Amino acid sequence: MDVKSDFDPGNDPDDLDHFHHQQHHQQRRPRGFAAAAAASAGGAAAVAGGKGNKEREREREKERTKLRERHRRAITSRMLAGLRQHGNFTLPARSDMNDVLAALAREAGWTVEGDGTTYRCNPPSHMQDFCHGAPENNIPESTHIPVYVMLPLGIINGFCQLVDPDGLRRDLRHLKSLNVDGVVVDCWWGIVEGWPQNYQWSGYRDLFNIVREVKLKLQVVMAFYEYGGSGVGDMLITLPRWILEIGKENPDIFFMDREGRRNSECLSWGVDKERVFKGRTAVECYDKYLQRSLQKAANLQGHPMWSRGPENAGQYNSKPHETGFFCNRGDYDSYYGRFFLQWYSQALLDHADSVLFLAKLLFEDTEIAVKIPAVYWWYRTASHAAELTAGFYNSSHRDGYAAIFDILKKHSVTAKFAYSSLHPYQETDEAMSDSEGLTWQVMNSAWDQGIAVSGQNAFPCFDRDSYARILETAKHMNSPDHRHLSSFTYLRMSSLLMQRAYSSEFEHFVECMHGNDVALRHCSMTMNTN
Repeated sequence: MDVKSDFDPGNDPDDLDHFHHQQHHQQRRPRGFAAAAAASAGGAAAVAGGKGNKEREREREKERTKLRERHRRAITSRMLAGLRQHGNFTLPARSDMNDVLAALAREAGWTVEGDGTTYRCNPPSHMQDFCHGAPENNIPESTHIPVYVMLPLGIINGFCQLVDPDGLRRDLRHLKSLNVDGVVVDCWWGIVEGWPQNYQWSGYRDLFNIVREVKLKLQVVMAFYEYGGSGVGDMLITLPRWILEIGKENPDIFFMDREGRRNSECLSWGVDKERVFKGRTAVECYDKYLQRSLQKAANLQGHPMWSRGPENAGQYNSKPHETGFFCNRGDYDSYYGRFFLQWYSQALLDHADSVLFLAKLLFEDTEIAVKIPAVYWWYRTASHAAELTAGFYNSSHRDGYAAIFDILKKHSVTAKFAYSSLHPYQETDEAMSDSEGLTWQVMNSAWDQGIAVSGQNAFPCFDRDSYARILETAKHMNSPDHRHLSSFTYLRMSSLLMQRAYSSEFEHFVECMHGNDVALRHCSMTMNTN
């Protein structure tokens, strides 16, 4: 038998003590003068050794307590996500087990008062439904959720010209016949401002006039990043050329990773207040501007050695358990890790605060929405590594979205969330993702702050089952507070959607979103059979 493989004393400190204890008893006992000397030395060492053993045992118990607490928090987090996702429980963002017990008791027909007093006064709601006849569906029929359709990329070319005005007019009229409320279009910085403060709006002006002519509403997405070029026939839209020229002279305007690789798809948050763009400020943390901010924060904390990013966070394709920072019980939850992630996420919050302040001044009475990306991979791990690297300090025991919605509430803007929970949850997912769990966490966190939530599908959908899942999320069925989306954006208009077979399904979906009684009952029957 291989003793090392069957019993490895390095795995557990308690086992290590037991292992050495066994070895001690296997040795031959000294005799005579040797026995007396050993007894004398042992007596002196026992006092110091006993004290040291007690100290070590206390430290071990502290570590075990920490592990048990983290495990308990992880279980609570999964329970909360499941109740919100599958049971439509309206639990606060920072709920604990008392909130869970109260919600379950109320669902079973008990009354739970604020001080915890619990008693039964009425039969459970499902028993009432059984005795008196349950309603055919729990969808709030009067709820009207406006439906917008995202226009395709490429309708405006690189010279800011509308490519096919007649074809666009025909397609918009077709959408109007399907009772669509409006359309959404991307407005690209790289197209509009070819040179500093030299703006070209002609193509967008023509587009807006056609939208007004067809009597549709309009939403405009301000796009300050690079897009496309990865697929065959894709239109590549870069940042303005003059920005790229500045980047050649000063590459620190772009994000940089630990290996020195630059990402020229967007500007670094670190240049928000740096006059590096022809005297203007700009609206991974290794560029010199973010490094300067990190060093300042570390000095204020009295830990100058913390002025660097983590060295053990892995590479782009690393899995959390392969890194020392994001693995279970990794450095992300150490004193340094918590400091770094707090600073890193605060940089994103400060950026959002600055941009929204200027946007509210510029657009005044115009309704503004902020898109929250759905970073759902590694959601079922303790660290939520993908969210952490994106700037969302959301781990299994910390709600990272409440602070974001505090900023949105401060500026009275809407949260727009592109959810991808159109397919059943897959336990075998190698990326440990949970799109539905993330969707319910984000939406409930926003609703708890009193913020309107607008939705958008992340992937194309044309079939009735997908539309039914969207409706289930949008209408938030069985919610006692009747929470629902403020609007929904369908991604996106295509030649396939314009075909009669797919148009009829889409029209039916729009009617359901608008609260049509007959369509809603049909949608409810579809969802109940899935």
